Amino acid sequence: GGRRTIKKKTIGEEAATMSEVSTKLDLARAYIDMGDPEGARSILDEVVKEGSAVQKQEAERLMSSLP
Repeated sequence: GGRRTIKKKTIGEEAATMSEVSTKLDLARAYIDMGDPEGARSILDEVVKEGSAVQKQEAERLMSSLP
């Protein structure tokens, strides 16, 4: 079998994505507080796609609390 090469992100890109995703988590919480579960859900969907394992867990936890 041929080796698959996985494009590695640089540390800077990784950190930028992490902080961007954590901003999205904060934003989703704000939407939830404002009573906008649809807005929160669309942001949390992005977090699930882009986030770290911990961030994905948090996003899924928040989603499960949505009405």
